[in-house]
Amino acid sequence: MTDARLPSRWMADRRFARLAPEHFVSYTWALMYAVESGTDGRLEQGDLEVILRYRGDSTEVLIAAGLFGRDDDGALQILDYPSTQSTAAEVKAADDRRVKERLRKREQRGRRRQPGTTEGDSDATPPAAEPTWDVASIPDVDSWEAAGIDTTTF
Repeated sequence: MTDARLPSRWMADRRFARLAPEHFVSYTWALMYAVESGTDGRLEQGDLEVILRYRGDSTEVLIAAGLFGRDDDGALQILDYPSTQSTAAEVKAADDRRVKERLRKREQRGRRRQPGTTEGDSDATPPAAEPTWDVASIPDVDSWEAAGIDTTTF
C-alpha cells in the first residue's frame, strides 16, 4: 500500500495558503492519483479526466502557483513530487522486500512444522491442552442464590 504524503511544512507554504479550497482539493487528489498510479508526478490530460474531485479550472491556477509545471509533451508535472513522495521504483522495491520477507517467514514456519527437522524444533511450542470441565463440580444457580450470590448479573 502506498500513501501520498502532505508534509506539515505545507501549512506555512504561501503557494498552498493562497489556494482556494477547491484548488487545494484538486491538488491533493491529483497527488494521490499520481502516487497510487506510479506516475512519479506526471499527469496527462486523460489522467485529469478520471481523477475524482479534480476541477478542470484548477490546472492553470496550480501552474500559476508554482505547484504544477508542463513538460515538453504538454503533460503536467507535480513539481514537489520528487522531494515529498516515493518514486514508483522505490515503492516497487519496498513491495518486493515485503513479499520476499513474507515468503522467507512462511518457509521458516513450514520447516518448524515438518516432523523430523532439527531447525526450529526447540522454538516450537507444544499445543496447549484442551481444558476439561467436570460438569458435576459446577454449582447450579439455586446453590449460588442460596449462598447469597446475585445471579441476575450473569
